[in-house]
Amino acid sequence: MRLRVVETKPNDFWWIDFVDFHKQLYTQEECLRVDTIPIEGVQGVCLLLLEDNKAVARCVVFPNCRIEEGVDRFATLGYYECKPQAFYARMLLKEAESVARRWGVKSMVGPVNGNSSWDVYRFKSTQNTKAFLLENHHLDYYPLQWEENGFHVIRRYYSHRVEKVVFDTHHLNVLSKLMEAKGFQIHPFSLSNPERELEALYPVVMNAFAPAFLFQSISKKEFVSRYLKALPLINPHFVLIAKNQVAMPIGFLFAYVDLLDSSGKTLVVKTLVRDSSAEYKGVGQWLSNELMRMAAEKGMNTVIPAYMAEEARSHFTASLFDSKQLTEYHLFSKDVY
Repeated sequence: MRLRVVETKPNDFWWIDFVDFHKQLYTQEECLRVDTIPIEGVQGVCLLLLEDNKAVARCVVFPNCRIEEGVDRFATLGYYECKPQAFYARMLLKEAESVARRWGVKSMVGPVNGNSSWDVYRFKSTQNTKAFLLENHHLDYYPLQWEENGFHVIRRYYSHRVEKVVFDTHHLNVLSKLMEAKGFQIHPFSLSNPERELEALYPVVMNAFAPAFLFQSISKKEFVSRYLKALPLINPHFVLIAKNQVAMPIGFLFAYVDLLDSSGKTLVVKTLVRDSSAEYKGVGQWLSNELMRMAAEKGMNTVIPAYMAEEARSHFTASLFDSKQLTEYHLFSKDVY
């Protein structure tokens, strides 16, 4: 048995083996839910572990893009796929450390299929809960492989489940009247000119996401491009924009129908943000209440607020609708110096 790690890139001999390796591990249906590597490549070091010239594991190490003074620099590790054998994981992850170390960073953080929160990231802590559309998918032993090789959890995220669509409690009624008295309004997302809608949303989304651990600013053009990819999922009843007295967006809620639920009666809340200014306190709850009203009107039975950071205000908002924790997700780190 001969083990070796090779670096590969587009048009190399091993590139297609690298890109298609996940197909050895998942069913055809599962492959549709795995974040795949673009055939044209990614901006990172692509590592493929071979046993007797057969692929058994892969990952990508992404260089650090953080240049803020006084902030520890770290590489990110993503597109991780590995067969169950512990020695495969050990050899691959050791090589990934070597790559990060030569860049002079303090640590590696992952899984991140890129270098920011705009990319697919986090491991699901348990696979025994029913998956929803766009939820991260991976083999259930991956977190253990990372922990066995010195990685530890640095961030936790949660998806909740609202089993009964409720709205218009006394608290939320009072809040809605307060928002309306200030001249704020909620509008559905307009599909007639989605680019213009997204351009207007760019400042409020950047403002809201800025404190996130993996946040990196992106251009308005890239922001619009990323959200336009989700256009087929957009139902204007479930994508809502809160605006202030001068019609500037101050909050945004993006929810979509879970197509993995055959009943068609489940909504997933992917994004809920508001401008951080104190004058807009309560806008997130207001948007959530309007979504619940729409969900009830359209016959939805379940709502899943997804991927809330452990410290996020959205946990309180979810609790107003009697939500229960559904799934926990982990982000890992390991020192490499």
